[in-house]
Amino acid sequence: MNQGAIKQSSIIEGVESMDAASKRNMGVMTTLIAITLLAGNGYFAKGLVADTLSLTLLRSVIAAISILLFVWLTGQKIRLNNRRDYTICYLAGLLLGVHWLCFFYSMRVSTVALGMTTLYTYPIITLWLEAFILKKKVYIRDGVNTLIVVIGVVLIGIPEAMGVNDGSFLSKETSTNNLLGVGLGLASALCFAARNILQQQFLSTYTPHKTIFYQVITISCLMLLFFWLEISQNLSLNLAKQEGLQWVLLGVFFTALPHSLMASGIKNIGAKSVSIIGCLQPVIGAFIAYMILNELSSHIVVIGCVVIMTGAVLEIYHQGKLSQRNEP
Repeated sequence: MNQGAIKQSSIIEGVESMDAASKRNMGVMTTLIAITLLAGNGYFAKGLVADTLSLTLLRSVIAAISILLFVWLTGQKIRLNNRRDYTICYLAGLLLGVHWLCFFYSMRVSTVALGMTTLYTYPIITLWLEAFILKKKVYIRDGVNTLIVVIGVVLIGIPEAMGVNDGSFLSKETSTNNLLGVGLGLASALCFAARNILQQQFLSTYTPHKTIFYQVITISCLMLLFFWLEISQNLSLNLAKQEGLQWVLLGVFFTALPHSLMASGIKNIGAKSVSIIGCLQPVIGAFIAYMILNELSSHIVVIGCVVIMTGAVLEIYHQGKLSQRNEP
């Protein structure tokens, strides 16, 4: 009787071990696919006439509609379990929306490189938010990996951020704009890190697309509330006829799909690991720019890409080792 119970317990532990390993592997894969789609997002939208605020509203609304259609066609329910989860979803959507807008304005007042550099400090912010709020232990390995990817991002962004490329190196106007850009970029990073932790801590019991649905609905409401006057002046029926298909692709394949995949990654490997691997996004973006637009990167940008890839590969390797050992 005891031997039978022990054997049954061993079988259950083995199944659970395989399940945990497959979840980690799936988490890494979904994160890589998500950041690849998000990296291509900017280049896909680059040729569109519609302005950034209009595209933010359109992609959010279309993403919500596409998720709702998917849920309806698959016979699922979009409802959440309780009011608390709705509140957390709305808060996560608010943080995601503020993250998008701060990132957009950071790039507008300074440079794309500076906005990107400050945004990708969010792995460090994630690490310390988990330590101080969730009381998670900070391992030396995590700190080293996080520092590596942030150094890589700084190397990518620093020439343009300091005005080296356009001759405005440390001019008064450049310094003032860049200071504001840094502040907005850090606010964007903080919101993104906080949203990812909320997703991991409180919403991991749901299928990812359900929680993303309520988040993009929240963003849509924010855009309508604060920017409708400006957006309405920029959108027209003729523009919709001209770019309607691209808007649908942007909302479905570059918003709903990657953010649902990233939420799945957070569920399976955690916000910290997703943030470290997610720093591959500017590397993939530089590769896309070279392949599609034939944009060549400087030597320092290439070095930055290699540094980021080192940190991301170390994190992926660590997740693979955890899968083999079945460690928490």
